[in-house]
Amino acid sequence: MPQAPSSARLWYRLAAGLGTLAFVIVLGYHNLADGDLWARLAAGASVWFTGRLWPYDPFAFTPTLPEWVDHEWGAGTVFFGVLKLFGAGGLLGLKTLLALGALGLSAAAARRRGATTAAILTLAIPCAWTLLPGYVPVVRSHAFTYAAFGLLIWLLDRLCAGRVRVAPLVPVLMLLWANLHGGFVAGYGLLGVYALAALAPGQPRRLMLLTVALAVIASTITPYGLRFWKYLIPALLHPRSRIAEWAPMPLWRHDVFSGFRVLCAVAVAVVVAAWQCGAPAARRRRWPDLLLLAITMLAAWRHKRHAPFFGVAALAVLPAWLDAVLARIAALRPGFLAARLPRVLGGTYVALAFAAVVFMLPSAPWQVLAPVGAYPVRETDILSRAQVAGRLVVPFEWGSYALWRLYPRIRISMDGRYEEVYPESTFELNDRFYQKQGPDWDRLVRDWAPEFVIVDRRRTRLTATDLAACGYGLVREDTRSALWARSNLVARLAAVAAALPEETIDPLDARIPEHWPWPAASVRPDRAR
Repeated sequence: MPQAPSSARLWYRLAAGLGTLAFVIVLGYHNLADGDLWARLAAGASVWFTGRLWPYDPFAFTPTLPEWVDHEWGAGTVFFGVLKLFGAGGLLGLKTLLALGALGLSAAAARRRGATTAAILTLAIPCAWTLLPGYVPVVRSHAFTYAAFGLLIWLLDRLCAGRVRVAPLVPVLMLLWANLHGGFVAGYGLLGVYALAALAPGQPRRLMLLTVALAVIASTITPYGLRFWKYLIPALLHPRSRIAEWAPMPLWRHDVFSGFRVLCAVAVAVVVAAWQCGAPAARRRRWPDLLLLAITMLAAWRHKRHAPFFGVAALAVLPAWLDAVLARIAALRPGFLAARLPRVLGGTYVALAFAAVVFMLPSAPWQVLAPVGAYPVRETDILSRAQVAGRLVVPFEWGSYALWRLYPRIRISMDGRYEEVYPESTFELNDRFYQKQGPDWDRLVRDWAPEFVIVDRRRTRLTATDLAACGYGLVREDTRSALWARSNLVARLAAVAAALPEETIDPLDARIPEHWPWPAASVRPDRAR
């Protein structure tokens, strides 16, 4: 399509600015702390206070792996550093910057491929919608992965265009990515697609293959050496059927992944229509584009958590295909798109920004929240103020919060680090207790005699009778959660619960781990039951 006139460019700039504003407001509106953030902060605190990683897990009383191989140690270090230097608002800002970076880099890659601003802005809405689930919580280690995925596409596109100077940046990116989050393996898939594309005539074959080889080598450089892969490969193959985000994508459902389903339909329609039009703008790269779209789409259908990859990939490669369709329409009806499309896009983004400002901005306090109901706030307040010590049985989703709030006096049964720290048997032990599965469901409390139990009342089959039979008495309960304790501790804890102040502590206080007992050596101490 020819260059847009000045009036159209003004509409497009307005749309881009308002779209960015709307996306920032949406990101600020979603401000609940992620359930795994607390364990990441604990790991990062070790680096900041001691300059070393935890060599073993110190937080659980249940069986754990002999070594803690933390595939997200870099993300935890960044998170704790941001919290320490900029406060909780810094974490929200980091999430926003990474989300904008993922979208912006994808749009820049599309622009490098010759896509028009109109095509990019048209597809940015469903792509941002698809990306959003990866950036709803504050803040996940995955946030680095989606941004790095977009950056790698941008770098490899420039490398394919003969920009030799960017070649060293690819191994550097893979080195950083491998130490930030285990999702760097997605970069291997992307490198493989571009390595295959480089075999075509006219491509910088040797440079691309050398860069890919160096990138693979660079990503193996971590604090754990080869032990990292001994952990990572089984973790990648580990089934997580009972974790919601690892479940397959439902075909029809109104949920946070609705944007992915919409984008799938849009992508198929655009590719089919562009193919019928001859796809002149994308002909040179049509099969690598299709391969990248197919891989990321199928990965998301298999596991919901992969949907943001498809959003990033689609915004990078699909606008060039859409341009072929727009060019065909322009040829059939001269002047039709030039007169209407800029105003339609501008009006759409005005409406989106207006909706975000009116309906979301008033409820976006730009603070990270960890409220009662989302976390066992009052239960941990009671245990903390009572200064008790012991073992705490806690649901999988709340274990990370409990360890951050209660260590070192209290150790937990389980948390979201899952196969990173725990054998599958520990997960089963904890899950069977809460779900009363099998005749041996109470083995956790029989074998380890924990002093405290926190119950998520909406996700358990345990009854008051069950817990009383196990030797526990009720300390406090509300509509969502409850705290139980050994009978000899109930009166003491109930007195603390009755005197609780209305305000809880700030869980996002970087001073919480200042007085933790840090490991003096890399040898794991014995654990007595």
